[in-house]
Amino acid sequence: MRAYAQGPYDTALLFASLGLSLIVAQYVVLPYLQRRHAPRRLLQIAFTCLIISYLLTSFCRSFHQVIAVTALQMGANAIAYAETSTQLTASVEKPDLGKATGLAAMVTWGMHFIVPVYASHLVTSWHYTYAFYSSALMSAGTLAFITYSAKHVDARVESILPAFGMA
Repeated sequence: MRAYAQGPYDTALLFASLGLSLIVAQYVVLPYLQRRHAPRRLLQIAFTCLIISYLLTSFCRSFHQVIAVTALQMGANAIAYAETSTQLTASVEKPDLGKATGLAAMVTWGMHFIVPVYASHLVTSWHYTYAFYSSALMSAGTLAFITYSAKHVDARVESILPAFGMA
């Protein structure tokens, strides 16, 4: 990214594209996919997109390619996070909902701390591509777990969270 961005305009363009991809993924793509696919399939789609985007990062040769790949990463990450949160809240009883969402928030904030430290160590010690390769490997492991051994993944029978919709 640093090699392709020429100034503050490029950084602003990157962040604007990330924000736009997040909004489109959450409010357009995710509801569309949720109506047409089971939760397990949705997680498989999201993690497959993550694997592809992590591997494609090594082949980026221009700033616009970096923007496209990071937008795909952001969208796939948003869908995976939203669906796992939905699975978590739909699979617990109402009295345990606060504990489950608290645990999910704790894990999320823990990952916000651990991942940058891990990635910066890889980038500093070796090369930035190793951070993407290891992310692809972890996503592939998660995809294999979801596909072959996860139980009760299709728990989205009824959501107890409010839904946003257009009338």
